Amino acid sequence: MKRSVIVSILTVVLIQLVLAPASFPHGQGARAAAQNKQTLNLAGEGITIIRDGFGVPHIFAKSARGAYHGSGYAVAQDRLYQMERFRRDGRGELAEIEGGGALQRDVQTRVLGYTESEFQAIFDSLADDIKQGYQAYADGVNACIKETVSQNRLPEAFKEVGISEPAQWRVTDSIAIGVMMASRYGSVGGFEATNTRVLKALKVRFGEAEANKLFNDIYYFNDQTSPTTIPANDKVVKTSKQKNEVKSRLLVDDLPDESLRRVAYVAQQQAIQDYASRHNLPTKWGSFCWAIGPGRSASGNPILVGNPQMGFSTPQIAHEIHYSTGELNVAGMGFAGIPGVIIGHNDYVAWSMTSGISDMVDLFAEKLNPENRDQYFYKGAYRDVEKRAEVFKIKGEKPARITVARTIHGPLTDWDARPIDKSTIAYSYAASFAGHEFKTFEAIWGFNRAKTLDEFAKLAEIIYTNHNFLAAAVNGDIGYWHCGRVPMRALGHDPRLPIPGTGEFDWLGLLPFSKMPQIINPKQGYLISWNNKPAEWWDNGDFPVWGPVFHMPRIEQLIKPHSLMDFEQVRDITQDIATHDTYAEALKPFLITALGKLGATHADKRILQAGNYLRAWNNHSVNGSVAKAIFDAWFKAVREVIFNDEFSDLKTISLIYGVPNLFDQLIGASMLYRVLSGAKSSLPLSHNYLNGKSRDEAIIEGLIKALNELTSKRGPQMNLWTYSQGDIDLKPLPGIPETIRGTYIHAVELSHPLFRSESVLPPGQNENPLSPHYSDQREMAGYWRYKQLVYKCDQLEIASCPEK
Repeated sequence: MKRSVIVSILTVVLIQLVLAPASFPHGQGARAAAQNKQTLNLAGEGITIIRDGFGVPHIFAKSARGAYHGSGYAVAQDRLYQMERFRRDGRGELAEIEGGGALQRDVQTRVLGYTESEFQAIFDSLADDIKQGYQAYADGVNACIKETVSQNRLPEAFKEVGISEPAQWRVTDSIAIGVMMASRYGSVGGFEATNTRVLKALKVRFGEAEANKLFNDIYYFNDQTSPTTIPANDKVVKTSKQKNEVKSRLLVDDLPDESLRRVAYVAQQQAIQDYASRHNLPTKWGSFCWAIGPGRSASGNPILVGNPQMGFSTPQIAHEIHYSTGELNVAGMGFAGIPGVIIGHNDYVAWSMTSGISDMVDLFAEKLNPENRDQYFYKGAYRDVEKRAEVFKIKGEKPARITVARTIHGPLTDWDARPIDKSTIAYSYAASFAGHEFKTFEAIWGFNRAKTLDEFAKLAEIIYTNHNFLAAAVNGDIGYWHCGRVPMRALGHDPRLPIPGTGEFDWLGLLPFSKMPQIINPKQGYLISWNNKPAEWWDNGDFPVWGPVFHMPRIEQLIKPHSLMDFEQVRDITQDIATHDTYAEALKPFLITALGKLGATHADKRILQAGNYLRAWNNHSVNGSVAKAIFDAWFKAVREVIFNDEFSDLKTISLIYGVPNLFDQLIGASMLYRVLSGAKSSLPLSHNYLNGKSRDEAIIEGLIKALNELTSKRGPQMNLWTYSQGDIDLKPLPGIPETIRGTYIHAVELSHPLFRSESVLPPGQNENPLSPHYSDQREMAGYWRYKQLVYKCDQLEIASCPEK
């Protein structure tokens, strides 16, 4: 970045910090009065763009075509360079402007992704009204590009990467972004290569019989005590369960370690995730939301709160927008490059979403022809691999070329690496949503117009990627849908390991939507989703994502005791769970019990002092908490004490395979909870992990180890062992306190005649450091303050309303 640009950014940041108010109005007081007005002309139709006090564009037009044209223009004004990066992110073309460091992430994108002709085919398959809307949006973007270039106002970031004029926006750019976003936040699975390596390591150390027990302990299918969105007492359609046992394991011992490592790297999209996390691109899946029905609302109106967790950056991954036409009135969060509102509300329905994390991806181990390794064996005969050449332009370097290959099951993950190990096995990445990722955005297009939850449910049915949607309607209904098309896997093979690709174990189809977990108006009067298990009968896939320790119950603790809640109470749950320590809630009672039995007589008197801190702690992770620092150190140490003998290899595998924190993921709070629960565990363990110690002895041993570690690093004075919360990185801006929070927060009460709707999107709407809306929501977010989300013209200055 040029020095002059850095100076400009820092100057603006300093001005904004100096001028920032000491406090902020809450909610309805933070009115977003109109600040400026712009009019466009589209074939004789006037399009009005009004920007409110936070820079959010409100698009008023007579036709949907006019509204989408205006939105493309307005979003390009705010986020043109972000749009450029997003379309390159979706197409695998970032190395062209960002250099060789982006090459591997581009390679993974194209290996697992689509060609221009395939993107075009997706667009061509859309309904006419969607195609017209996307084309109008592209035309609006291009109108802004033309104007920006002609007036020499192109963002400096373009010049820094060598772009003097952005290419015209194509509808397939929007398709590429939609495919990327849907799969990035709605796709989990493909852990089979890593799982195989774990099983092989266990077999080497413990022999096959004991290895199978250990493998089943950590890769369990279903713990029915794991918190669920759908209450157990509500009657819904149930899907048959898998047995929690090891089934037939073909090929495991024949799968080369080096090949497994490469496959795991691609299947987990590690290059994509690593690069994205370092370079302000979409990285995380997560999110939490909840809704209460009218019977629990003080006003008698349903209330919905959404917190999509998509990582943090400057500019933010999302923006806000409002569309108003004769037949469409919708406001909320969008993605730059895609028309419409992703999360928000119209005049009838409000909705939010979380990642579903059901297993949607399998790896098929393809048997190659030893005489012609461009062929694979399938259903009794060899078939030719489908191949295409891909060329990657790299800034400052020569182009790179690879061959991308596919089988009937999907793209081959490590095709160009075959000469390295002469393997006769290649791995296909089979996604149940392949070719249908954009269906998510077709459904969202309909959500923008839905008037009832019945309409909403019919639209949810077309979604292939895995997302949880919560919605509330103005008539009082609340609903939940675990969306996506989950594979119906063949019996006779362990689904946690690669599937033989020879045809015997192909999928039997995709689970019908009617069999997916879903409910409208539960008896309890509220719904909660935090990436938790949808229903007690719903299984883990190839990775144990759902266990007895999960964060969702804290939200229920804050809702269930209240017969009635007002808007602020429902909204401000967000602030409580931001610092609540779920692990401490579940595990600290075991620690307190052990302290009560063994602490008073123990020679190490630090134990009593640590116990006092832990007993006084309210289980919230706030700056300066001594108890939080002690608990975190104990949690790490006690797992080493209990599990290191059996699972230390997980740390090595994690390093070699590039799978972050594999030990922490598999040997986490749920596994520890099951061991400490002993015979009371809902899912008994097959191995004695305490190695002859009592539960309390292991707990205290872990505590002493933690106290020794803290003393060594931070000195003997325990009251100085304070927890540091840290900051959320919003560079080049100052950060805000590091807490569990949504990238975007939206709360809406579906009231008559006007909804109460509030939101915050740090750091701001505009990517331009010189804009007043570059960071005007950063400090608001830090103080948990919200602004009004305008969705009616009358909420703006009356003189600005086009119909006035």
